Amino acid sequence: MQSGNNYFLKRVKCSVERTGNYLRATGFIMILTILAGSTEISAQVPYKISVFGEGKPVMSRTVYWYTSDKAPENFMEWRIAGNDEVHLLKARSKEDTSSEESRIRHFLQMKNLLPETTYSYRVGSKGYWSEWFTFTTATRTEAFFPTSAPDRIALSWKGDASRSFTVTWRTDSTVTQGKAQLAIASETPKYSRDAGSWHFPEAKEQPAGMEPLTHNSLLSHHHSVEFTGLQPETTYAYRVGDGKRWSEWFQYTTAASTFTPFSFIYFGDAQNDLKSFWSRTIRQAFTEAPKAKFIIHAGDLINNPGANAEWGEWFYAGSFIHSMIPVIATPGNHEYMRDASGKYGIDPYWTKQFTFPENGPSGDNLSETVYYMDYQGVRVISLNSMEIEYNSESDVYKIQKEWLEQVLQNNPNLWTVVTFHIPVLGGARKDSKVLKEHFKPLFEKYGVDMVLQGHDHVYARGTVENLLSGRIQRPTETGPVYVVSVSGPKMYSMETRSPWAERVGLGLQLYQVIHVDKNVMKYEAYTTTGELYDAFELQKIPGQNRNTLINHIPDVPEKGPSPVKNE
Repeated sequence: MQSGNNYFLKRVKCSVERTGNYLRATGFIMILTILAGSTEISAQVPYKISVFGEGKPVMSRTVYWYTSDKAPENFMEWRIAGNDEVHLLKARSKEDTSSEESRIRHFLQMKNLLPETTYSYRVGSKGYWSEWFTFTTATRTEAFFPTSAPDRIALSWKGDASRSFTVTWRTDSTVTQGKAQLAIASETPKYSRDAGSWHFPEAKEQPAGMEPLTHNSLLSHHHSVEFTGLQPETTYAYRVGDGKRWSEWFQYTTAASTFTPFSFIYFGDAQNDLKSFWSRTIRQAFTEAPKAKFIIHAGDLINNPGANAEWGEWFYAGSFIHSMIPVIATPGNHEYMRDASGKYGIDPYWTKQFTFPENGPSGDNLSETVYYMDYQGVRVISLNSMEIEYNSESDVYKIQKEWLEQVLQNNPNLWTVVTFHIPVLGGARKDSKVLKEHFKPLFEKYGVDMVLQGHDHVYARGTVENLLSGRIQRPTETGPVYVVSVSGPKMYSMETRSPWAERVGLGLQLYQVIHVDKNVMKYEAYTTTGELYDAFELQKIPGQNRNTLINHIPDVPEKGPSPVKNE
């Protein structure tokens, strides 16, 4: 510290230094008075300044810092390096109750940052600023900006899975007309001297639809095509592009028109660190079940809604898997964002980069989030639990409830699977009151076999029978089996064992493989290292809406604990 000034500190566990016209403090809360001649300066200095987003290819930064409880409103000043123009942002502030000391937590988000750009910023209030800090944003490639080459190629359905499929992809704005080519896959491609490349001479080309999207100042073009009039159980090759720049050829086999045994994969929340951690989960699942016919994603595919870079990581992690195994996804709370008026809405990328059946009810945010799909004797139903939860004080839930009952009543399939994000029966958080009171009775009445959910960042699997009896029965006659799972690295704790759960798991990245046969549905949950963690089978009881449940739980202890508190 400079000499000639008197410094009075109390309730301090920190170090303080003065450089030029600012003070910098690290450690715990500080109440500091500086007497310099006849002038008294109150030292409401920002400390514990931290930045979220550094080292990641996101075009935003969230900055947190603390001041004493007497601090005035806090702000951030920022500028692009080499530019004298300074911008001011007001921070959000709230009392920090997690600390023994009295302090205020301030935070704000810098959005719409430019790639490959160095920014400088400081935080605080007039007269009490931190030093200037700098960071440099990711390159355009690291930030997953679009180019003229097709990327984010995803396969799904809008209609009959035995005679059609859809493909969506993304480019930059230089591509205004996308194209797709389709041929019956052949082991003998032909060489074209004119084109100077190998090709399928019988491939047919068709134009794609295109929708532009500008979000967070980033413009992208999203293309989609539906291939129709196809033959059941036939392997096709397809590629997408603009006529000059093409993707690689992908192969996909259409569904059978009648019941045929098959397998599918189910993931709970991916959400965080998708490129570095979720990638191993989806790739291990593909290794376990390479011929899976579709993949169910039970919400929270990413963490920050509308984040282009996070969607880039999600597609990077799955790579060609998304292009060869159809996606069935239902939205979670992290696919929802508030608009300027404070109203919740679906992530703008959702309907641009996925094409799902449009057979659901009409209503805000329900298109391509509430739908059903029939596949070889199984009806898969997606509900939008977020619209139910966010409108729990109104009758909005009735729209989905009435639609669901009709879909369950008029169901010719032997098996029924329902997926949504917020659990009916909680694994780490509270049960959903509306889903429990209004939707669970329909699952039981109409013989839903499995309910696949996310949100709680733990693993829990069980039935209502366990909840009612207070004990585990093996084997048992049962109604729906409820599952909560997580596939990404973010984990929650479970203070007490969920009474309905027959098997739980904490601190585990998991994926599930479900095998469907005529009268048997076999379920297997694996850790991301490929270890079998849970297993059971359901056997159809003729003439009833119930099954016999037979457990095949491996001799593996239930695991934990979770490293992250519930937030």
